[in-house]
Amino acid sequence: PATANVSINFPALAAGDYYVGVRHRNHLSVFSANGVSLSSSGTLVDFSSAATAVRGEDTRVTSGGFRLLPAGDANRDNRLIAVGSGNDSNILLASVLTAVGNTGYNSSYRLFGYVPGDFNLDGVALFAGPDNDLTLLLQNILTNVSNINSAMNFIVSANSGF
Repeated sequence: PATANVSINFPALAAGDYYVGVRHRNHLSVFSANGVSLSSSGTLVDFSSAATAVRGEDTRVTSGGFRLLPAGDANRDNRLIAVGSGNDSNILLASVLTAVGNTGYNSSYRLFGYVPGDFNLDGVALFAGPDNDLTLLLQNILTNVSNINSAMNFIVSANSGF
């Protein structure tokens, strides 16, 4: 369940400079570009701020003035791939087509639950149809700032270190 608490505590951590990273389910990870001074008094690392330098700077997406983790990494290889070897769209499609309740093997079947193909985190994995998850994966690939030709076979790699 979602909470309002965004604090992470490491009570036994010795004060010093550390690289800080965040990995979330089916999103690309983000990792600080430089060591961050951590101590018992608390340190804010705001990955949603464009001012926070990260490894692989072009891997975050911007929405509403915030930097976000790009969604679509269904196989958790820290890359977004729509077509070709190791793509994430096939993970989404396979989970929908082989769902226990999808007796007709329908690509627009709504698979409810906490599953890797639920890229938009609405509790439903959907390959085809309105509000499908494939569109978010494609959007995060096609609009990536390094994908200057808007190529479908472009690979977004997190370059984050984990």
